Amino acid sequence: MSSDTQSRPGEQVQQSTNKWQQSTKDLWRRSTQVWSDSKDKCHQSTMEAWHRSSDSLANSKQRYQQSTAEAWHRSTNTWVDSKTRCRQSTADMLNRSATKLYQSTDRLQRLPQTSNKAIESNAIKHRASKSVESLSTLSRQPSPSIQTSPQNTQPQSYTSPPSSEATQSPQSGPSSESSQSTQSPSEASTDTALPKYDMIDPFSKGQKQEQQIRQLLNMTDQTFFQIHQAKQLRNSKSALLGEIEHNWINSIITDALHVGQDLAKLVEPHRLDMAKRKGKITSANRKRWKIEDCQKAQEKQSRLILHQDRLSRVFTHLRDLTESQKTSPDSEQGKEEDIAELGTSETSIPELSGDSQFVSPVAPAELPSDPIPTTVIAELPGDSALVVANPTPQIPKIIITQTPGDVSVEYLGSPDTPDHASHETNELDEILAWRHARNDVRSQQSTSLSNIIARMDSARVE
Repeated sequence: MSSDTQSRPGEQVQQSTNKWQQSTKDLWRRSTQVWSDSKDKCHQSTMEAWHRSSDSLANSKQRYQQSTAEAWHRSTNTWVDSKTRCRQSTADMLNRSATKLYQSTDRLQRLPQTSNKAIESNAIKHRASKSVESLSTLSRQPSPSIQTSPQNTQPQSYTSPPSSEATQSPQSGPSSESSQSTQSPSEASTDTALPKYDMIDPFSKGQKQEQQIRQLLNMTDQTFFQIHQAKQLRNSKSALLGEIEHNWINSIITDALHVGQDLAKLVEPHRLDMAKRKGKITSANRKRWKIEDCQKAQEKQSRLILHQDRLSRVFTHLRDLTESQKTSPDSEQGKEEDIAELGTSETSIPELSGDSQFVSPVAPAELPSDPIPTTVIAELPGDSALVVANPTPQIPKIIITQTPGDVSVEYLGSPDTPDHASHETNELDEILAWRHARNDVRSQQSTSLSNIIARMDSARVE
């Protein structure tokens, strides 16, 4: 009995040990299986996440490359279009400039040829025939007075017979009319002349800032008034102006207006300050005027004075052009009859009688002034210079003197020498100098444009 009891506890221990080992194995097997399952799931989820991130990265990279390519193509097309438009506009501008240049050159070449050749040739024949006829009449009726130096002095007294007066009356009419027409502008210009103002330099010593601002405001008002008067005269006489003269006058008026507006804009804050403070300026504006605005105002004032001078030249040109083009129907008819008479006249040299011992020289046979005064001002575009076409210079004065058995012809010189330079010539010289300075600015602009186009080409090649 005791042996049975002793053997049972050993069996129980062994059984419990077997059970513990079996449970431990089952637990280890289950934990291992769970670990492998979780590991597989983690690996699978990691691979799925990796594939998803790789796909999104590839898609984003593809979209980025596509957007970059589209942006590059758009910029390239825009660059090519802008370059094409720039070249086209440059070519159009050059074509227009060349066309205007050729047209103005042809017009300037045709003007003196069509108006002066026939008239001058007929005038020479007519004057020569009239002078010879008057010389023959004088040889029949000698005068007691003799001029020894006809080049420097005029005959003191001469009374021509009725026949010579009748022959000289048709040609004295146009010359008297031309002399009156040359004197009339200076006499009649009092009503149409630009007002001249006695200006004091605003920046002279002893001038206060308030006085400087008031004088600058007065100068701008005077400039605007001159521009208004020049516009009125231009509009009233636009029928007498050509296209080139219109462009020249409009450019000067526009430049003067811009300069006056710039000066008025600079002085306007100080004027408002003076209006608020009864003619005084605040310390801040006074300091600003002294440091910054005074220098700018001096530069703009010098430009404004230059444009006022140009406005006066424009006004003088318009006034002279208007008065020279005003001709009455009677004078036009007389000019047509005179030209017809010049065309039909023939040169004849009668025989000179040698009965008289001496004969006083006749009056100088002077050609009349140009019956069709022509002054063309051509402002060519681009870098071209100013082209001025004046009438053909007048023929020198001819004095025909008679001595016993000898006839001499002496030339006294042309009135178109520098000593007899007309006011229009001086004015055109000044305009030419101004236009040369303006063409320098235009040449700089064209040079900068060429540099920009060259830079664009080099950038495109790169």
